[in-house]
Amino acid sequence: MTRQLSPKDLATVIGVSESSLKRWVDEGRLTAARTAGGHRRIALHEAIRFIRDTNQVLVHPELLGLSDLTSGPLSDVTSGAGDAALHRALEAGNAEQSRGLILAQYLASRSIASVCDGPISHAMNRIGELWRHSDSGIAIEHRATQIIIDALHQVRATMPPVADGAPAAIGSAGPNDLHSMPTLMAATVLLESGYRDTNLGSYMPVDSLVGAARDARATLVWFSVAMAEDAASTVALIKKLADGVAPLGATLVLGGRGVYSANLPPLPGTHVVGSMSELAAVARAVRASRAGRAAVVQPPPGGTIDSHTNGFKATKVKR
Repeated sequence: MTRQLSPKDLATVIGVSESSLKRWVDEGRLTAARTAGGHRRIALHEAIRFIRDTNQVLVHPELLGLSDLTSGPLSDVTSGAGDAALHRALEAGNAEQSRGLILAQYLASRSIASVCDGPISHAMNRIGELWRHSDSGIAIEHRATQIIIDALHQVRATMPPVADGAPAAIGSAGPNDLHSMPTLMAATVLLESGYRDTNLGSYMPVDSLVGAARDARATLVWFSVAMAEDAASTVALIKKLADGVAPLGATLVLGGRGVYSANLPPLPGTHVVGSMSELAAVARAVRASRAGRAAVVQPPPGGTIDSHTNGFKATKVKR
């Protein structure tokens, strides 16, 4: 069940008066439902939207149920210092601080794609080099990966539910791919982009992914290839997937270093992306295209590759 906040609760969270909150609701700046007794209640995802859209300062974030959330101005975490703080927290294994910093990045009006492409990627790139200098490096990288996965699930819990009739997206990592973080990132980006996302995780056979896409009537199918045994087998795998997806009329989106190293031939209806922001752009274009086609048939009125995120390349977004 969606968590609800009273105007008093949200006012305390952002350090304003309850009367101000009620006025914003009455002005339509903030959506609230009414209880049977006539009391206003604000859904958590609507509170998060308002905080993001209006750049509110969080005075008592624990009242949102996000106890990990970093205190202080959200703008502090979107600077280079914030990126460095996330790297230090992940390397030290400070799960609570790391999750709080990632949540704060999202609440500070950054898209989840830019959070993945920026601070998370920067931190994991550096952590991914530790194995060269210490036997503990691999353990530190695995621990950091799990912390990020937990943080992404927390972010997902704050996102609004998708609209009725939203397009479906489904995807996974490859059948020999043990990395679950890239495909979770992709699913979260697509959820933020307005899709009903289904993340099938790692170790997914191509035939099973195609069958699931057919059952879901997917508009978009994503596939991450982080590890490739050899270029020829990767090309064959992806061509098989593309051939299976094509009759569904869905767009296929590929990412991961294995895709880039395979030197794929042109495949109709297929996009290769180098970042989560590129994935979001493709997702928006697919939705716009589908909406345009639907509009045509409506009756008139009255009648890229990253070695340490191991999947969709995470690169810094140009601003």
